[in-house]
Amino acid sequence: MQFKFDDINLDTDRFKLTRSGKAVRTEPQVMELLIFLIENRGRMVSRVELNDSIWNGRVVSDSALSSRIKIARQVLGDNGRKQRYIRTIHKKGFTFTSEVDVHETVGLDSTFNNDSTVSDQVSDPISADRKPSIAVITFNNLGSDPEKQFISDGITEDIITALSKISKLTIIVYPSSSREEETIADKISIAQKHDIDYLLEGSVRSEGEKLRISARLIEVASAHHRWAQRYDRKNGDIFELQDNITKEVVSALQVELTEGDQALLASRGTENIKAWQLTYEALVLVLAHRQDTVRRGIELLEEATTLDKGYVLAWNTLATGHQKEFMNEGWSRSRQQSLACSVKCSDKALSIDPQNARSLATRSLITISQGNFYDAFDFANKALGFANSDANTIAIAGITLRYCCKPEMSINYTQKAMRLCPIYPAWYPYGVAICHWMLGEMDEAFTNIEEAIRIDPGLSINYLVLVLLYTETAQLQKAKECIEKVYQADPGFSAAALIESLPFGDPKIEKRRADLLRKAGMLG
Repeated sequence: MQFKFDDINLDTDRFKLTRSGKAVRTEPQVMELLIFLIENRGRMVSRVELNDSIWNGRVVSDSALSSRIKIARQVLGDNGRKQRYIRTIHKKGFTFTSEVDVHETVGLDSTFNNDSTVSDQVSDPISADRKPSIAVITFNNLGSDPEKQFISDGITEDIITALSKISKLTIIVYPSSSREEETIADKISIAQKHDIDYLLEGSVRSEGEKLRISARLIEVASAHHRWAQRYDRKNGDIFELQDNITKEVVSALQVELTEGDQALLASRGTENIKAWQLTYEALVLVLAHRQDTVRRGIELLEEATTLDKGYVLAWNTLATGHQKEFMNEGWSRSRQQSLACSVKCSDKALSIDPQNARSLATRSLITISQGNFYDAFDFANKALGFANSDANTIAIAGITLRYCCKPEMSINYTQKAMRLCPIYPAWYPYGVAICHWMLGEMDEAFTNIEEAIRIDPGLSINYLVLVLLYTETAQLQKAKECIEKVYQADPGFSAAALIESLPFGDPKIEKRRADLLRKAGMLG
């Protein structure tokens, strides 16, 4: 069957789409979505129908569906503002609105299949590169002390960081499920739905000075072990074990390392086990985003950087901690002093390793706080150049792009981070929601912020976005209700401090935000 509309031809038999006679490379899931919408043109297709048809009844996040709709629009040369072909019906579903000519396919035509006459146009450059993908599942903590969870988390994070440096691999973060009954078959099933090639999972048992790490690499297609190993060492041998696991995985996949990959793998953070332990314990505290945990995290990181003055991750996390104190009113005695400390720690991290992607991304955000958008964009661009498949680094750079008023770029990179981290944190869709608000795409903004609230209903800034959306759409009573939720989640919240901490580079966007918050009663 062939569907033709405007300059577009979609051939369901060949599973191929062309625009103006040129083939547009399209992900299979996006192609299935387009076919289903076109076949049901002229009526509203609900989200439930799409789940049943495209995802075989598996309920996917609104953000994941919005991502596929956005790519489908890009493939057709459409966008969320024009909605020329795919119209969003808020909270209900989607409608394909264009008139379509339908033709039966009469057989494969040699001219159509001649690669010399059809040139590919990549509609989604982020997903076009197909490299072997590995989902790294957080290693289980089998020790008797639950407070040592940071050890298994730290080992997992270091393995992810090392593998992410390899340019010929795509590394996907797949945290352990909270469901204890989840079997390896469940994990393989989820991996198949996300088009993941391999799973790397393992366990850590730390008792006194003894350390046992088990790891295995599973090929998703066959469900067979590609590699498995168990290591019995002392706690002080953690770094050697991490190196061994990384090298064994690379060898099992027969990946040829470039000179650049080898150089990056050789650049380990620290040899001081105590500094390593303090840093990963502090990382959890800083990312918890509460005044007391951030302050405790800073104290641990100050000790870690004393033990190893050359540990980049410790300095960079310390910079993040001080920046969080700057961004939140009342979290420190002097917000400006906290910003100065953040800059100082960031300088130290970058002086040790100027090409560290996470440090560059962190510095891009700090530079936004300083109001220097040109340099902030430059730092974010460099971070993305070194990030490979590091989801959080890509998402942090996406924040900077947002405040540099590049919302389309920010959405693209944040959605890439979502693909690399299928179980993503709330601040991913939160950022996408703000970008859609910037673009005036209110339906998409509502969809993404509702997804963020489902992930983390206690995050105050989620409700701040709803304040903006409800105020702009003249729903002031709902905006007032969301203001109450902001202060319930964070009694010390200050809209003025947020605006000072993360200003928009475009004065028009900044004025729009301030006017809406003022109208809602959150600014004087």
